[in-house]
Amino acid sequence: MAERKLKPFSMAAVLLAVILAATALFLFRGGEEPSLPTESTGGPAQGLGGQAAIPGEEPAPWAAQPRPQEDRVVGLAFLDALADFAIAHYHPAGTGTRSAFSATFKGLNQHFGRGLDGLTHASQEPGPARAEILDYILGPGTVRALADLYAGWFVDDLVQRSLDTPVQLALSDGRNEERVLTRDETADLLRLAAPRLKALAATLRAVAAHPESVTGLERYLTAASKVEAANAKYQDLISQEGAPAKERTRAAERLKKAIAAREQLRAGALDRIRAACGPDCPEDGDLLYTIMWCGRRLHGHPERAAALTAGADALDGLAARFLAKASELEAAAPASGG
Repeated sequence: MAERKLKPFSMAAVLLAVILAATALFLFRGGEEPSLPTESTGGPAQGLGGQAAIPGEEPAPWAAQPRPQEDRVVGLAFLDALADFAIAHYHPAGTGTRSAFSATFKGLNQHFGRGLDGLTHASQEPGPARAEILDYILGPGTVRALADLYAGWFVDDLVQRSLDTPVQLALSDGRNEERVLTRDETADLLRLAAPRLKALAATLRAVAAHPESVTGLERYLTAASKVEAANAKYQDLISQEGAPAKERTRAAERLKKAIAAREQLRAGALDRIRAACGPDCPEDGDLLYTIMWCGRRLHGHPERAAALTAGADALDGLAARFLAKASELEAAAPASGG
């Protein structure tokens, strides 16, 4: 069956890293060895401007870089989409407000679950196609190979697209503007995104080292289901005018106990991971979501813990590249940007 590009299909991940190779880690499950890149035939990839260096001069840190060879499954269009997602979630400083970066792992998964380009597959149906890609990405060595192939180019692509392509920006003071980012704003984006990558890396590494935390969260989910059932029973009773007061009281007590049991399990599971990932741990909501996501990836496949660790390494490496590129931009750019 001929291969084709996968258009919108439901997919669980794509990690803001690589925003990239590790990203791919989140999207996928493991099976085969990394593919060899195919030869590139084009000039600069989509989104790269033609700011060629003057002969004899060093290229500027935001200049377009040569197009890398493409992996046969994870294409450059996928990285372009990740770069655009990052830019769309950067909120430049407005009047009297600070800049912000709102991208989260959960938001990334939800966004790309509705449609994702740049992934090649042979299967015609979304379900088998998704499994095919997941098996490839979480295979032995794939995440590290993708990071080695794409990490440097991805950072340059992100910078180039932010400087060249006008987008609708939501400023931190609530106003909207359609324009490109300035160089200083691009450096700011990179500095704000780097801690998010490190937090995600810390979570992945902690779960890989302590897979028992996933079991704790499974118990938490069971307890959460009991809370829902107890709440439904309680709401049903209080909506009945003739319901005996004793039954309402008993239902309220059962609901309180179910909530207490759920929160105890939740705190215990999160505390174990927080002890492992240290100061880089994300907020509770993001942490819980990420652990649950990892649990689904590891269920029945404990060997995939190695892919989580590789993803954490790729994310840490990408964060370091972000900070280095930010420094280059700041050193080269006038204070006014652009």
